[in-house]
Amino acid sequence: TIQRGIFELTTTKIDFTNANLTYIESDAFYGCNDANAVILNDNNIGSIRSYTFRSLKSLNQIYLVNSNVNEIEANAFHDLPKLLDLRLAKNNLTAIRDIYFRNLSSLLFLDLTNSRVERIESMAFRDLKNLSVLYLEKNELKVIQNFAFYGLSSLDQLLISNVEFVEERAFDGLLKLRAFYGRENRFNDSMVRIDLSQMPMTSVVDLRDSNIAELAPFGASDNLINRMLSRNRIKPLRNRTFYGLVKINSLD
Repeated sequence: TIQRGIFELTTTKIDFTNANLTYIESDAFYGCNDANAVILNDNNIGSIRSYTFRSLKSLNQIYLVNSNVNEIEANAFHDLPKLLDLRLAKNNLTAIRDIYFRNLSSLLFLDLTNSRVERIESMAFRDLKNLSVLYLEKNELKVIQNFAFYGLSSLDQLLISNVEFVEERAFDGLLKLRAFYGRENRFNDSMVRIDLSQMPMTSVVDLRDSNIAELAPFGASDNLINRMLSRNRIKPLRNRTFYGLVKINSLD
């Protein structure tokens, strides 16, 4: 257990990797005003409580990889104006709720790989206006709802896999997305829709090994260069599937 007030010395890095932690109190890191990294990998923490990291105004990195995180309370990451890198891979989150990442406007990198995520609530990432890279690979996503990524207006790279169904407007708002890596999905719908007109800057779309049977037209894009679709089960190609992809130079 990490209790409030146990830290008295000035430190820039707090590392409790593999420390058998099961509980962290709210305000546990009170007094660590100079800390820029908190590393809590390989523990059994369960819930991240409200205001756990409050007072860490210099914090750049939080690593909570493989720590059995199954719930993030509202305001768990409250008042972290310099946080750039948040890693939550290999946990048990089940759902990404719209209270998890409130007010993290400085965040650039978010890793949710292999965290057993089954659903993403609409606009769950809405406050992450500067996020550049989002990892969502190797989860158990049954559906990506409309507007799931709304608010990620600076996102450059999205990596996602193991998805069953994508709603028609799931990717709306990704205005600066350059690379969409969506390999190894398990689409069970008769048609997969990725509307590039909602992602005008996208130059790479990778949908290999995704169980795709039929593609809807991608929509016009002036920037798409590479598109990878191999190892799917596509049979019919609809009229105008590739219409408007004026710069494409590679189709796999």
